[in-house]
Amino acid sequence: MVENSSIRLRFAPSPTGLLHLGGLRTALYNYLYAQHFQGKFIVRFEDTDQARNFSNAEESILKALRWIGLKIDETIDTKKGNFGPYRQSDRQEIYQQHIEQLLAQKNAYRCFCTTEIIAASRTQQKIQGIKAIAYDRRCWNLTDETIAAHLQAKKVFCVRLHIPENQEIDYEDLVYGKIHFKTANIDDFVLLKTTGIPTYNFAVVIDDHLMQISHVFRGSDHISNTPKQILLYQAFQWKIPQFAHLTLIRSNVATKISKRHFVPENFLQYYIDAGYLPIALANYLALLGWNPANNQEILTMPEMIAQFAGQELNKAESQFSIHKLKWINQQHLNLLTEKRFLQLAKPFLTKIAQVQNIDQTIINPWALSVWPQIACFADLEQALQIYFQNSQLNYNSESLSLFQQNVFLLKEFRAQIKQVKTWNIESIGNVLFVVQGKSLLTKKRTFTLLRIFLTNQEKGPRLRNLINLFGQNKILAITNHWLQPQKN
Repeated sequence: MVENSSIRLRFAPSPTGLLHLGGLRTALYNYLYAQHFQGKFIVRFEDTDQARNFSNAEESILKALRWIGLKIDETIDTKKGNFGPYRQSDRQEIYQQHIEQLLAQKNAYRCFCTTEIIAASRTQQKIQGIKAIAYDRRCWNLTDETIAAHLQAKKVFCVRLHIPENQEIDYEDLVYGKIHFKTANIDDFVLLKTTGIPTYNFAVVIDDHLMQISHVFRGSDHISNTPKQILLYQAFQWKIPQFAHLTLIRSNVATKISKRHFVPENFLQYYIDAGYLPIALANYLALLGWNPANNQEILTMPEMIAQFAGQELNKAESQFSIHKLKWINQQHLNLLTEKRFLQLAKPFLTKIAQVQNIDQTIINPWALSVWPQIACFADLEQALQIYFQNSQLNYNSESLSLFQQNVFLLKEFRAQIKQVKTWNIESIGNVLFVVQGKSLLTKKRTFTLLRIFLTNQEKGPRLRNLINLFGQNKILAITNHWLQPQKN
């Protein structure tokens, strides 16, 4: 049984760009697992690559995580948590202390080799036919006197981990099961660069240990890093966290969803701008690599938390589908109350009202009428066009043909509309009932034809709602426009 008090997971992005969907799903899985076991969700920033860092990237990432509904227990802008700092750039002294510890234990060593020396060594290994090209460890056997002399001469050096020879190490991955590796295939990798900046594999182990991270959920592209990190845990004699390597998300526009493939659809901001619901996007991303036990597709955040116990994580890569996301978003839209729908739609409706120069109190009922037809709020602009077109419809050949075959239907409809004294949903319903009865057509066929005559479209808002919102004068103007040629 998992000990709830010890469950701590983290999301550790680098502030080098916008948050993409792959990173967002990783953060979501960490959050869901932590919440399921009443643990903590931490966000820290790996910002040591100063040349690639973006201004305001940290703020943007935190805003995005909170937008989608993740509650962060510890990060750079929270007062909670005693495990900071939560930026790597603020932890340099911590890293240096641990480098000194490894050097003192003889688990690591200073390497004074220049890039030219290393390049020459690699070339020689290729000539000799060595398949696993690696650092030749020439600095591992330097005497203390030689090292002291190099330091006195202020020679530039990096620090490397000494990899134990001929060892085999296994670890259990929550997604991939048992993973096996041999130390013979691992180079004496660099822990501290010549600039004094720690490498990723070194800093992440120090941070995860000191922040008491119990589980590490991250992309499967980190599997190759895990053996190196386990060796560091062993060098420090620290407890190794539980790893879960998540399969990558494939996109239709890039090999994998990544910040290096700058396609708008790969990044969260695109879906915020398009008016997708946060819960819908979270719901869809959760399903890209995880199967709820009951195969439920439409889930609230509490439902996802209740079911996400680290089980049913897929080994197969997931394919992102905008069509599936739209369907899921539409299902969540349909769960909203009218009041909430209008609140969320307001930014989009305000913009449309300004462009069309109309009052928003007029556009709100129109928006409610097209609500079932839209997949996201950005669809409102197109869906509402039927209310902005005038009575002079541009008929296509198919519409004209239908009119010529069913002119009697439009005449009867117009005659009944003219007789309406009190304009409301009930009276319009009575008109439609009478017209359909006299037409001898099916209800579906009658309503489809009338919708085409009124909007030039086969689908749209419920017909009686559409007619009510058009108003009696506009309906008469449209029908008159259709019937005008018959009077010539």
